[in-house]
Amino acid sequence: MPRCALVTGCSAGGIGSALVEELHAQGLRVYATARSPAKMNHLVKLPNVTLVTLDVVDPASIAAAVDTVRQDLSSSGDSLDVLINNAGQSLVYPALDTSIDEAKRLFDVNFWGVIAVTQAFTPLLQAAKNGGTLVNVCSISGFLYAPWMSVYNASKAALMSWSETLRLELQPFNIRVISLVTAPSPQMSCRILA
Repeated sequence: MPRCALVTGCSAGGIGSALVEELHAQGLRVYATARSPAKMNHLVKLPNVTLVTLDVVDPASIAAAVDTVRQDLSSSGDSLDVLINNAGQSLVYPALDTSIDEAKRLFDVNFWGVIAVTQAFTPLLQAAKNGGTLVNVCSISGFLYAPWMSVYNASKAALMSWSETLRLELQPFNIRVISLVTAPSPQMSCRILA
């Protein structure tokens, strides 16, 4: 049986999409998720990749995604071995000019959405035969404080703290928690400047 992974935030051109392609290349069966399935069309032809609609801030969407994945796993006899919380948004704006509503929306996706998805999918990880792995995509911005990104920086710092605490709490359940700290690459800078 191939190992199975679920990745959030798999729109074309992002980290989630690249993770899906790499996991697929390594022989894993992958559930790729995004709010809009149309943004994952580039993944549709990959065998053993299933596209699932998932909005991390919508409880009904999360519940539907869990049901879809649970039923699919049950019919194949597989288990969910890896959950990668990658979905996120950015906000580049001066700290004092950022509205509270904008800040809350960003935290809903980058922090509360991760908690909601993790709580919903952890029972499936607990059923993994050799223990599950939970990966939370954090950011160097949680440590290095770039101007104009105060709310984003704060959301990623909160995620890192929560993730590291969760690592300790899930150890007894044979679930590994990894805080994956990402940073901009030269290629990303070229795309931004282009």
